[in-house]
Amino acid sequence: MYTQSITRSHRTAFVLLIDGSGSMAEEIDVHGRRMTKAEAVASITNGLLFELIERARRNDGVRDYYDIAVWSYSGNDEVYSLLPDGVEMISVAKLAALQVPMRREVIECRMPDGSTALREIPAPAWVAPEAAGQTPMYQALDQAAELLDAWCRRPEHELQRLGRTADRHAQHRFHQRQDRITP
Repeated sequence: MYTQSITRSHRTAFVLLIDGSGSMAEEIDVHGRRMTKAEAVASITNGLLFELIERARRNDGVRDYYDIAVWSYSGNDEVYSLLPDGVEMISVAKLAALQVPMRREVIECRMPDGSTALREIPAPAWVAPEAAGQTPMYQALDQAAELLDAWCRRPEHELQRLGRTADRHAQHRFHQRQDRITP
C-alpha cells in the first residue's frame, strides 16, 4: 500500500468524473428527500470540493496540496470540464479563491430530543446538476487517463514518481523477505 502523506512538496491530484447523461434526470430518495440523481451528484460533488478546500486551509491560507479536475460526460460523446472557463485542472488554492454562486442546501439535523429537523444553509455551487444525452463513460475514462498522465509528467511531480517507484521496490523487497521468513 502507498502511504506517502500529501504535502505541498508531495502533491496529489483528484479527478472527478460526473455522469451528466439523461439517466441522471431520474428521481431518487436522498436522506428522506426526493431529488434527481443529477441534483444529488452535484450536491455531493460541491460538498467534496468544499471539504478538500477546508482540509487544505491553514492559518496562512489555503495551501496547494492538490490539483482538482471535475469533468462531466454526456450528450453525444461529450467530455468536458465543469470548472470555470473550462480549465482542465485547478489547484485547490485557486479553486478556493474563485467567486462561485451560492445555493441553499437543505440538511438534516438531529435535535437534542433525538428527533430530526431540516435546516437550510448557504453552500458554494461549483457544479450544477446536468442530465442530457448518452453516457460516454469510456471516453471520459480515456481522457482522465490522459489528463493524469500529463499531470504525472510535469517536472514538479518528478520526485513523486520516483518516490512511488522506490516505494514499489521497497514493498517488493519486503514481500520477498516475508516469503523467506514464512514457512
